[in-house]
Amino acid sequence: MKHIYKHLTLYSLLFSLLLSFIVYSLLGVYVDDKMKIFNMSYHIENINGEEVYVITRLDAEVEIPSDFENIVFHINGDNNSACSIKVDKKNPNYYSKGNCVIEKNTNKLLMTCYNSIIPNDIKVINCRALTSYSSDQHVSIKYDGTANDWLNIEFELEENFWAIKNPLVDILFNNSGNYEELEYVNIPEGTIKIDSHRFQYFTSIKEVVIPSSLKEIGDYAFYGCTKLKKINLNEGLIDVGTHVFAGCTSLENINIPNSLTYLSSQMFWKCTSLKDIELHNNLKKISVQAFYKCPLEEVYVPESVQIIESYAFDECHSLKKITLPFIGKSRDNTGVENVTVWYIFGGSYYYSETKPKSLTEIVLYGDAVIREDYFENCKQFKKIYLLDNVKVVSDEAFTNYYGNWDCTVYCEVENTPSDWSSNWNQYIENVVWGYKE
Repeated sequence: MKHIYKHLTLYSLLFSLLLSFIVYSLLGVYVDDKMKIFNMSYHIENINGEEVYVITRLDAEVEIPSDFENIVFHINGDNNSACSIKVDKKNPNYYSKGNCVIEKNTNKLLMTCYNSIIPNDIKVINCRALTSYSSDQHVSIKYDGTANDWLNIEFELEENFWAIKNPLVDILFNNSGNYEELEYVNIPEGTIKIDSHRFQYFTSIKEVVIPSSLKEIGDYAFYGCTKLKKINLNEGLIDVGTHVFAGCTSLENINIPNSLTYLSSQMFWKCTSLKDIELHNNLKKISVQAFYKCPLEEVYVPESVQIIESYAFDECHSLKKITLPFIGKSRDNTGVENVTVWYIFGGSYYYSETKPKSLTEIVLYGDAVIREDYFENCKQFKKIYLLDNVKVVSDEAFTNYYGNWDCTVYCEVENTPSDWSSNWNQYIENVVWGYKE
């Protein structure tokens, strides 16, 4: 009987050990020293009919098991303190290299950790792969490729998710020793889009060659490229984001291709060397603060332009002469009428600090109408040109509240047309009729 009891006890012990092993295996904790503990937090979601492992935290040494066939990383803030990260070799969809998690079919980088070395065969980087750990860990990540290799990588951005932070890009290049040497960039032919933030703060770039295939440039693409002096935009470019060349303080001139029908908001914000710009006849819109603090000296706005938003030429204090095809309404998206000429500099004539004091000449042409108060407080103007079918329909169009105006108005018509206001020039000292350019 004792013998039988011993056997039963032994069998019970073995059964308990087996049961414990099964339970621990299901929980992702292994007793075998050769296998890593999960060291990660995750939950399972059903996304588009598929079971997906949503990983929310990584700690210490991590090994992603073979049965995690569908992974999404939702790791934010300080939730990544992993010093190594590997993928089980039997996993059918993912592999690890250089302490990185990579999708097999696409060579897409999904996650990095404290000691990651991003391999140079990466083709795509998900936006969360480089933005999920604390700032003191950034300096540990390296890139196992050249600066030009990096330019060929596609950044996969998620909707409403901040793009890959360029400070991280800076660190990657500084570690590899290639970033500071990148002065000349030749975007490969066949490239359709330059991603948002792609070259932001690349302060060594002096020249960029754009391919004929390019259709789109994303927000902040060349923001803060302080040495960028030469870039030719290709015909075929149709879409540019905001702040594309903002802060490019060495940019002296740039062509606007005929295919681009608008200038985006703050497109040339603080381009403090941009003295000249040629606007083509297909342009339809100049957005808010497009030329903020640019030292433009003379601007000709073509008749094709239908919208100039408020502040478009905000604080352009070197501007001496501007030619406009329309007046009488702000031509912003609301179509507000009866504003002053100052709307393109500050939205209202009350913003006196935004007025370029250098501006003494204005040319108005086309089928335009000057309404009440349009030239209010414009005493600095010394020459005003009214060409083509421009007409004055208000006695108060040239009000300035300082008495007579020491300004000469040059009218293309031979004498006062019948549809002009009868007392339109009551404040004007000199009028020249029959003016020809």
